[in-house]
Amino acid sequence: MRTTIQDIFRTYKYFISATVGLIILLNIVFQSSNELDPASLNKTTRSKSTTTTTQKPHQYLRNLQTIESRLGENFPYDPTTEIEKNIWQFWSDVKSLPNGCGKLIDIFKSDDNLKDGEWTHHLNSTEEILELVSTELIQYVPEVQEALAILPHPRLRYEFLRYLLIFIKGGLYADIDIKLFKPLRYWYESRYESNQVYLMIESDYNDLQWESLYNRRLAFSNSLFMCKSNHPFLAKLIAKITYIIHTKKEHILSINWDEQFKIVDANNEPTVSITSQSILTDMLFDYINDANKEHILISVSREGDPETNVKNIENHESSEFSSIYGPEVPENLKYSYKSFTLSVAPTQIDDIVILPYISIHGMGDEDEDEQLDVENSINEGYKKYYYAKSMHLTPWTLLVNN
Repeated sequence: MRTTIQDIFRTYKYFISATVGLIILLNIVFQSSNELDPASLNKTTRSKSTTTTTQKPHQYLRNLQTIESRLGENFPYDPTTEIEKNIWQFWSDVKSLPNGCGKLIDIFKSDDNLKDGEWTHHLNSTEEILELVSTELIQYVPEVQEALAILPHPRLRYEFLRYLLIFIKGGLYADIDIKLFKPLRYWYESRYESNQVYLMIESDYNDLQWESLYNRRLAFSNSLFMCKSNHPFLAKLIAKITYIIHTKKEHILSINWDEQFKIVDANNEPTVSITSQSILTDMLFDYINDANKEHILISVSREGDPETNVKNIENHESSEFSSIYGPEVPENLKYSYKSFTLSVAPTQIDDIVILPYISIHGMGDEDEDEQLDVENSINEGYKKYYYAKSMHLTPWTLLVNN
């Protein structure tokens, strides 16, 4: 009897189906085995002379935690060494600075501030800083470099660059229109913990109407700050900005940023931005509220409480906070605006120092011709923490509301 193809198929159809299914399954397994595990991309040999980065990161490397992890592994943090003695300032064209900024930069690089070369002052163009930062990023975390390149407005790139620069090189960052009043050698140093991050309170509006005037109840300045290179707080901040840029790219590119930057709060802070002090503030609170970290808070003094003290700041309902206005704080948060509001002296959480409002604003009654306090003659009371202030001289720091 002649066997037809139909007869053969009817006889062996289950065998044929099983074979085809097995082939498909084996093919899937083979392809999966050739996909890179995100963790394997962190196994990059970090060396100034040779670097082994075998493949460009896949799309899923733009996951927030993965970006932060890669920054930490490729830029290892050493908490045993001090903050680098660098002062960083940059502008688009250092030969054509906004009027008045040259004199302010001279104060930062003066011998009275640098103290016989103890500090090194760097004044660079934005392009030079971009090249410096890009050289490091493209080798180890190209997804961060890609995010920087996506940003459509020079102000956004300028703000992102300052975080990247200090993360890679360490030291003090200062806007070119910051006027220094207290030499760096007289700045606060804790007797209890190392000082690896210095942030200053930029706004602290203790009023029931705060939300109608400010983006945040309390915010930290990004115009003047100091940090040890590779600090995990900056890694968290950079990872967050990178993640937002990659996931919100189309929306970011659709915004007219020149117009958007004209809409500001009472502190001249843009109401919409992805690189400004608002995100720095949010990520600082995220960092210090990490449930996996143990923190020691050293509260030096608060308005109405002049004595140095160590407090359990979780007790938000104590009488000390009875006159503080602002949003409700979730019970699971150890630290919030309430931890720093009305402070009249530095507050420290582990290696992070939060300097009071006066540190970046002064008392408001200073003479425009005031000189650098070379001899540290003002060394008592609240005013001894007056370190610098913005003179609002650049196109981006001019007071829009005035």
